[in-house]
Amino acid sequence: TKGMDTMMRTRPVADPRGLTSGPGQLTIALGIDKGLHGEDVTDPEGQVFIGDDEREYEIGSSRRIGVTRDLERGLRFYVKGNPFVSR
Repeated sequence: TKGMDTMMRTRPVADPRGLTSGPGQLTIALGIDKGLHGEDVTDPEGQVFIGDDEREYEIGSSRRIGVTRDLERGLRFYVKGNPFVSR
């Protein structure tokens, strides 16, 4: 919800909807690389953490895109209606 300018510098794209439209694109835009392997994402003092903004979201689930194994399992989760999620 914050930092779009920084993400656009990290991963320049013509259409901002493509900025984080997959796990690889998301990690590039956020500057997440192997140097953060093992980082505790539950520690709010860490370099990367998952926060709760207390808004309510409707979560969707689907099969993974572009993966040939585990196709029948709903292993892809996203916020429904989010324009930054690939279809």
